[in-house]
Amino acid sequence: RILVHVPSSTRQNVKYPVLYLLDGESHFTKTIGIIDHLSNTAGNELCPQMIVVAIFHPNRERDLIPPAGKDEMANDKFPQFLEQELMPYIDSKYPTEPYRMLVGHSLGGLRVINTLVYQPHLFNAYLALDPSLGMVKNWIGNANTAFNNNNYNNKSLYIAMAMTMPKGMDTALIIKDTSGNARHMRCIMTFARNAEVQKNNGLDYNWKYYPDETHQSVVFKGTYDGLISNFHWFKNEKL
Repeated sequence: RILVHVPSSTRQNVKYPVLYLLDGESHFTKTIGIIDHLSNTAGNELCPQMIVVAIFHPNRERDLIPPAGKDEMANDKFPQFLEQELMPYIDSKYPTEPYRMLVGHSLGGLRVINTLVYQPHLFNAYLALDPSLGMVKNWIGNANTAFNNNNYNNKSLYIAMAMTMPKGMDTALIIKDTSGNARHMRCIMTFARNAEVQKNNGLDYNWKYYPDETHQSVVFKGTYDGLISNFHWFKNEKL
């Protein structure tokens, strides 16, 4: 199931970029509200109006948890669904620009970054909200290796990381903590810091730690900041 939002416009023949939203049943309305605010503040538009395609997941783990590495990608059906079924359908039914963004939270964030690493051609922009990068054994090492060998010209990525450890722990302690409790934040930082030092792969990249936000509350601020970061070039310009 999908739910599609198309901006209202009085202009003729207007076309829009498309934001594909994972866990659409949870994040559809808030995402539309954020985009509406950022794209319709007269004289200070920070992102374009967009079509939003919210994807519902009757089997969330099947859709959002990827294989550990590229050798198993043939069995990964969700990217095939996106490329061969959903995207052609949306492009045939709605006034789309050839610019696509993928947004996901938690397991959806894992799917976002996995798509960037292994199917980077599918989207122009990627927004991962507190992604669960420690869910699959060996995924993080394989993904970093593949990431480091890719070229990401004209691609962008924003990662938002929440605080999911006990109060009083800072990131310096968490990255050294080898316990299972620290795995979530440790894996995000491992990927984020590796991406940070890859200066020549062409990726427009930013990430931010939100020490006062939880795994759930970071969705709103992360989406807001991620859209602004991704469209930093857009202000008062047309796509």
